[in-house]
Order: sequence, then C-alpha cells, then structure tokens
Amino acid sequence: KSRELLLRTDFLETKYGVSDKEFLTFDALRQTSQCVGRVIRSKMDYGIMIFADMRYARADKIKKLPQWIVQYLDTSHRSLSTDNAVSVCRRFLREMGQPRHLKDEIGVTMYDRKQIEAHAKTLGLGNKFAGGFGGTSKSGVSALVSGKNGSQPASAEKIA
Repeated sequence: KSRELLLRTDFLETKYGVSDKEFLTFDALRQTSQCVGRVIRSKMDYGIMIFADMRYARADKIKKLPQWIVQYLDTSHRSLSTDNAVSVCRRFLREMGQPRHLKDEIGVTMYDRKQIEAHAKTLGLGNKFAGGFGGTSKSGVSALVSGKNGSQPASAEKIA
C-alpha cells in the first residue's frame, strides 16, 4: 500500500470507524461504476460490460453497486463459460444492431410533447415551452431522456 493510502485508511478508521477493507471495497466498486458509466454515454448508446472477476457474483459486492447497474445484472449470466458469454454478447449485439424507428422510441426513450410540458410544470417552468421547443425535431419530439438517468435507460447487457 502507498503511504497516501495508509494515511487515508488510518484517518477513516480513526475518525469514522471505517475499516480499510470496507474503504478499499467501496473504492473498487466506485471505480467499477465509473467504468460502466463510460460505456453508455447517451440514450442512443449500447454496450457490454463483462464483470469477469468472480467477486462480482457475490451478493455483498452486488448490493454495493448503484441500482442503475444492478437492474441489468441478469442472474442467469453469472459464472458463464467463455463460450456462453460470447454467445450472450453475440445475441445482444445482433439485437441492438437492428434498425430502430423514431415512432417506437416516443414515450420510451424520448418524451412526447405532453411529457415535456408536464415535466416543465413540475420544474416550475410553467408554459415556457408552450410556444415551441428549442431542440424539437419536426415531428414534435425532443430527446430529453438520457440513457442512464431517464425512465428507460439505454440498452445494456452486463454479464457478471
């Protein structure tokens, strides 16, 4: 361990009662979450994140991951052989590579006009958008929901 890490873990143990093992686990899972977040950057992105370390199959580790990751961890994908993992990846990529149509996305990955106006009201913006939308397409649809933060995140397949 580096001197800085030893000082940090000693401080956390002394001041807050956090053991070095708890801190190191937290830090590793924080970095894991950041890596997963880099795979999916927008609502149109999709990707595969493979958790190849067996520790990610443990319940005590999974429960420390953010919910936006956990919701995509399919229990049937845990402890897969390499051949099975490749098969799952191929199936996912084949499905995601199919053409998508705008009409199928409205209300799922993109808000329709009523959803935007309702959201504007909850933010206290009133009828500010009633006259038109800054980023609206000709069909009257604006893509306000991102892959990770919206009601329907961008598609992702995680293999634990």
